[in-house]
Amino acid sequence: MPSYRLMDGYGHPTDVFTAACDEEATAFGRARALDHPRPEPRFGGRRDFQVHRADGDRWRLLVAFAPV
Repeated sequence: MPSYRLMDGYGHPTDVFTAACDEEATAFGRARALDHPRPEPRFGGRRDFQVHRADGDRWRLLVAFAPV
């Protein structure tokens, strides 16, 4: 099973987890993002969350979204 991580708007990983597929990882990331405050706008900060998938020894962006 691939490894995934949820990144907050400041570029810090909040969760590292495994999932059976990309869709399951995206759903889990969206659910977990609701538990974290939405980042305030500031220089160098983003107001979205990102789910990355481990691709060998690198992380690849899977999806970026803003929680409601």
